[in-house]
Amino acid sequence: MRREAVDKLTDQAVLADLAKNDAEYYVRWGAVKKITDQAVLTDVAENDKNCYVLLAVAEKLTDQTLAQKVYADLASNYVDDVRLRAAEKLTDQTLAQKVYAYLAKNSADDDVRLKAAGKLTDQTLAQKAYADLAKKAADDVRLEAAGKLTDQTLAQEIYAEVKKSASSSDARREAGEPGGYSPHRGGMGEPYCSAKCYNDGGRYASSVMLQGQSGVCGFCQKPVRASMYGEATCGAVPYEGMTLFVCTSCAQKARRHFMNYHKCCMCQKSL
Repeated sequence: MRREAVDKLTDQAVLADLAKNDAEYYVRWGAVKKITDQAVLTDVAENDKNCYVLLAVAEKLTDQTLAQKVYADLASNYVDDVRLRAAEKLTDQTLAQKVYAYLAKNSADDDVRLKAAGKLTDQTLAQKAYADLAKKAADDVRLEAAGKLTDQTLAQEIYAEVKKSASSSDARREAGEPGGYSPHRGGMGEPYCSAKCYNDGGRYASSVMLQGQSGVCGFCQKPVRASMYGEATCGAVPYEGMTLFVCTSCAQKARRHFMNYHKCCMCQKSL
C-alpha cells in the first residue's frame, strides 16, 4: 500500500525524502520515477545501494558521465537481469561485450543467457551459448535457441526432441497422470479448475490493473506497476490467496512455473 501511495504523490520535497531515506527499495524506486530535481537524482545515484533503484535513477540523469558510471557498476555486479539491462545502456562497448559474454555462458537464468547471446558480436561465443541452451534449457528456450543455430543438424535434432517431449507430456495429462492438466489457463498460463474460476481470475486481474496496483515481480523482485492505462510494467494473477505480479522479462518463467503448478489459482483446489 505504501508503494501505491507514492504513485499519488506530487510534492517533490516529500518524494525526495522518500527517494533518499525510505527503508523499502520499492518505495524509493517509485519516488525516483516521479522526481524531476537532478540534484536529488544525483544524490540517490551516488548513495543508494539497490540495483533497481540505481537503474531507475540512471535512466533519468541528465549527467551522462554519472549515468554511465552507474550503468558500468550495475553491469559488472548485481543480479543478472539488471546486469544485462545496464549493459544495453553502456556506451563502452568493450565492457558491454564482456558482460554479454559472461552472461551468455554463466547466467543461471536461461532467458538472460539467450538475450545476452543475441547481443554478442563474437558469433563463435553466441553459437556456443545457443547450442548449450538448445540442449539443456526449458522447451520454449530450446526452440528459440535452436532457431538461431547455424548448425542445422543439431537444430533439427532439438526440434524432434522437443516435439517428442511435448507429445509425451500431452499423453500423460490426457491419461490423468500428474502434469498440471487444466482445461482453463489464463494469460500467464495460470491454471483454473473451472470456467467460473477462470472468469473470476480474469476479473481479479482486471481489478488489479484498473487500480494501478504496484509491488514487486514474484520471480525477480523488480519493482513493477500494473495498469490498464499508461505505462504498465507487469501482469498480475491471483496466486496462493495473494496477487502475483509478473514483470515482462519474467513472463516465460511464469509460464514454465505454472506448467508444474497443480492448484487452481483462484480457489486453490488441487488439480
